[in-house]
Amino acid sequence: MLKKWLALIPVLCLTACGVFSLDVQEEPIRASAPGSTRTSTPSPVVTGDFMPTGSPTPTISPTARPSEPPALAATPRFRPGESLLLTEVHMVTVDQGWGISGPSVLTTADGGLTWHEVTPPQDLPAGVEARVFGAFPGNQSAWVIYSLDDYIAPDAVVWSTIDGGRTWRASAPLDHQTVGHVSRAIFSVLNEYTGWLMVSGSSVAAGQRHSNQLFETFDGGASWTPVGLNEFGVNGIAFANPQIGWMTMECSGDCHPNANQVVATMDGGMVWQYRSLPEPSYEQKLFSEYEYCNSYQVNGLDPLTVRFLVSCYDYPLTTMVTYLYLTDNGGADWSSALLPATVDGPQSALIFFDAEHGLLLGREIYRTNDGGRSWWHVKDVTWDGQFNFVDERNGWAIARLGESSALVRTHDRGATWEELTPHIAP
Repeated sequence: MLKKWLALIPVLCLTACGVFSLDVQEEPIRASAPGSTRTSTPSPVVTGDFMPTGSPTPTISPTARPSEPPALAATPRFRPGESLLLTEVHMVTVDQGWGISGPSVLTTADGGLTWHEVTPPQDLPAGVEARVFGAFPGNQSAWVIYSLDDYIAPDAVVWSTIDGGRTWRASAPLDHQTVGHVSRAIFSVLNEYTGWLMVSGSSVAAGQRHSNQLFETFDGGASWTPVGLNEFGVNGIAFANPQIGWMTMECSGDCHPNANQVVATMDGGMVWQYRSLPEPSYEQKLFSEYEYCNSYQVNGLDPLTVRFLVSCYDYPLTTMVTYLYLTDNGGADWSSALLPATVDGPQSALIFFDAEHGLLLGREIYRTNDGGRSWWHVKDVTWDGQFNFVDERNGWAIARLGESSALVRTHDRGATWEELTPHIAP
């Protein structure tokens, strides 16, 4: 049990007082767009080193919801009262939220103490390791897709619910065109009706290769329209409205020379443009001193306000430095703040609640109340976590240490954490 090692963390730890402070558009690139139904005219195509491959294909209909009635949730695999080991937590309010345990999807209405199983009726072959990728726009709505043995099949469907998981509908098969030995799904949710799904494939044969296809929904996950293909090493997407979105990228080995950039779209994903990042004024050779610089944890708060992390490192990993990059005018100007040496960009969670207030979460926890220009140390923990906050004070995490894990909760921005004992409702 994690109780032993969690008990080593002082329960009433005061917030530390340490603080550290803050010291263009370029070429548009078009995603090849199978099946796009958009009527807007994208920007002219400009060739360059970072052009996605693939050519336009004939129009493909959106993955429309079948006419069949919704299906009931799958037969529960947990018994009433059984202890529960969650692998992910996604709360919507301080009481209501969603959880994932292996291939199972669950809901809670009491802050994570008791859970009800509401798994979609996905066909899961025996002996196959299934993983759930999900987005949870509200306490009654969810969108779920499965990978089997780390692979999302081209004919995979997206399951959606609007009644808290009591019933589910399957979209038509996505028929995605990504390639790779390993695939995953990345969601960006704007509201209960509007969102984006990127199916991302990767392969390490003959150098690391990436293949992604973006889909969009405007009807609560009922149908998914393919927007475009690209070969970015995408690790995160965030849309601020139906037109403006951002992607962060990473790569290693056979890496793209423009890895110190992020890309943005102004038309819902049809065309993506570079946003070059300036080197910090006090580190003029940052992008040339380190072999790789990757971006992570994008927060698109509104069309003008964006926050994300940039980590630079040598390969194989020997040293790493991480900066927060921020803009309040849509990328026309950028500021940056050097974060403590122990901050690991790929392993950290960056959560902004508005333009000013945010948390940086990892084995060291920090908070900001000035948009990221300065950060105050909150607490050190001895575990790695999958973090989820519903507001600045109330959060949960799946805390992991070695082979052990536990569901923990905070009411004070991460200054103290309480271990919960989740179980299936009687």
